[in-house]
Amino acid sequence: MPANRIAPALVFALLSASAWAQETAPEPATTRSAPYPIGDDALDAHFATLLSQHLRHCWRMPSDLPNPQRLRVTVTFELNEDGALRGEPRVVSPTRYRSDTPMRTAVERALDAVRTCSPYPFAADPIASQHYERWREVQVAFHPPP
Repeated sequence: MPANRIAPALVFALLSASAWAQETAPEPATTRSAPYPIGDDALDAHFATLLSQHLRHCWRMPSDLPNPQRLRVTVTFELNEDGALRGEPRVVSPTRYRSDTPMRTAVERALDAVRTCSPYPFAADPIASQHYERWREVQVAFHPPP
């Protein structure tokens, strides 16, 4: 995998309305501070927890739109070492959404969430801050719960 691409496991899905409504998030992985090494799975779980806890406050779920279950949006974005958004987030999927008003709204909400939530907490985290190459590029799937 190229150094500037995020690990495949570091693709996050934001879902579970009950978890969001109760303001809960996945429990953080058990990790150790540097210089103790931690495994890739533990790092990815730690990054996922940081990201989901951060983004849940910025994303407006499309539950008020028609047929919200089909409104799945995946975006990718790059971050600077300080956690600030670098450039504009990009829509990975859906590829055709401009003529579909509910889907366009869902895409706009996902992009707004990514922009609004900048800066991201990775740089301030004692573990994540040491692994910028792992969170420099992030891909997030936004979709309402089943």
